[in-house]
Amino acid sequence: KQWYQRRVAITAGVSIYNSHQDFTTMLNRSVFMQDGGVGMALKPAILREENFHYSIDTTSHIAGIHPQHLNIRLISAQQLPKPEGSASKIDTIDPYIVVRVIGIPADSHEYRTYAVKNNGFHPVWEEEVAFTILNPEVALLHILMLDDEFIGDDYIGQVLVPLNM
Repeated sequence: KQWYQRRVAITAGVSIYNSHQDFTTMLNRSVFMQDGGVGMALKPAILREENFHYSIDTTSHIAGIHPQHLNIRLISAQQLPKPEGSASKIDTIDPYIVVRVIGIPADSHEYRTYAVKNNGFHPVWEEEVAFTILNPEVALLHILMLDDEFIGDDYIGQVLVPLNM
């Protein structure tokens, strides 16, 4: 059973949308994804309490909230499409991944893999990254895949997922 749970986590981590949704649309969808897409999203519990003093600029543990440790393993991708409108005339791409955590300032992290040169068919990274999230109720995980170009990197795909699901 543990193998299955780990496999699901790995599979979910590499599912990237290849559509050209703008970031604002993806952000909207991920916020409403938290409540099953019912059309409303509650404020975080910490903001609904009357007598709770909360500062968005906090850099340490927040009382009443358990920090979340997020471990991500970037393994590989398969059969990546060449970006639409790619400036390069070369048939192969040089994919890399940017992993971002978006939340309160203390939770905002970013990690970039190296670019796998000339391999859009089956690039392998085998990299691990770990983040500590102080307020997971308002944090989002953004995984972005780009093609490394000399001038301006081309978009391949992205996914934006709330961390409190």
